Amino acid sequence: MRSARRVQRDLSSAASWALALTLVGYPIAGLIGSALNWDSTLASIPFRLGVLALSAVLWARSPPLRIWMDRSPWLVGFSLLYLLRLLWDLGVAGVPGAGEALTFYIVTVLAPATALGLVAGQVREDRAAQAIALLGGLVCAMAVTMYFMGWGLDRSLTEQTRRLSFEAVNPITLGHVAVSTVIAAVAIAQRRGRGWQRLLAPVLIGIALTCLVLAASRAPLLALGVCGLTYALSTGSWRTRFLLLGAALLIGAAAFLSTGGESELFVRFSDLDEDDSSLQRLLLQTNAITQFLGSPILGSAFTELEFLEYPHNLFIETGMALGVVGLVLMVRLIYGAGVQFVRRLRAGEVLVPLLLLQYFLAFQFSGSLWGSAGFWALMAVVLGLQSVPATRRPERARQKSPRAPTPATQASSPAPQIP
Repeated sequence: MRSARRVQRDLSSAASWALALTLVGYPIAGLIGSALNWDSTLASIPFRLGVLALSAVLWARSPPLRIWMDRSPWLVGFSLLYLLRLLWDLGVAGVPGAGEALTFYIVTVLAPATALGLVAGQVREDRAAQAIALLGGLVCAMAVTMYFMGWGLDRSLTEQTRRLSFEAVNPITLGHVAVSTVIAAVAIAQRRGRGWQRLLAPVLIGIALTCLVLAASRAPLLALGVCGLTYALSTGSWRTRFLLLGAALLIGAAAFLSTGGESELFVRFSDLDEDDSSLQRLLLQTNAITQFLGSPILGSAFTELEFLEYPHNLFIETGMALGVVGLVLMVRLIYGAGVQFVRRLRAGEVLVPLLLLQYFLAFQFSGSLWGSAGFWALMAVVLGLQSVPATRRPERARQKSPRAPTPATQASSPAPQIP
């Protein structure tokens, strides 16, 4: 019995760390490479292979693949359809970049997402929150330290962009790692774990918000605001909210003042109509919609064909690549995930629902179908949890649990009937 429990605990830890590495792990390799002035592939390839190996371990210890296919048929159907699109674009249409996209999709998206979908029931909120908070906090601390200490200048793009960024890690990635770290820290505080965990949560939030301000990326800030509002309206004690909000405002103000009151984040929000990246994305999305209208049933290609870029929007890219068929599958996927989102949030779970909301919002402004590993990993986990009961919030569980019988009540209560 003890051996079985230990195996179960090890599998739960492996699943939690696999999710954490998929969401926030890569920037560690990218930042190490930048600090040491390495080519980005020298650090990223070993990391990708490590995640692939961990996914293989989960595969080996997971239920048969058909069980996952029964739980998530719409996700399986969409994944196979998109895989066929990439194979067609590579072998028949000869679309440039299809080979790299296919390799990236299989190694960094399909492999970990499938493994996590198979062991979704083993992703415990407390362990996953600790793993994501520690890894994400490490990324944010490394990025902020490199910014203030001037490390990795040869691979840094901060001076050119006025935003915290490096050749291997862009500001959007750093911003979303910061948001994931905040969500994980809130989940730790929400579950009222050990004392050191509750003390560490505000510190991690402060470091993450500093990284978010320095990265000056709009989409992560928007995702943080929506997730924060959702959390405030649905769950969490007021004491925890005020403590975390106070720490967030204090460190956020310090980060803003460190830029001399001229935060690039404020500038980016105030100059939306003159921002080149926003105008470029609008052009890409217009071209992608035109491609969809030219081939509306099964789609046109995995990429926008004029600039060979993805259009930075989940639904526009799905229509462009897979047509109406893909859009129907995607809507059904979002509906199934939304049902689980509401169910889990109402039960008091914080981590996976808010992370899913974050990465769904992120995909409306950035990311691609073949490269958004975090979004697909969370979709696989959420859809894989359909047959797993939602855990109640610890506070509610204590309120609804019956009191232990006293000797007087034991004496007055009738003896149980023995059949």
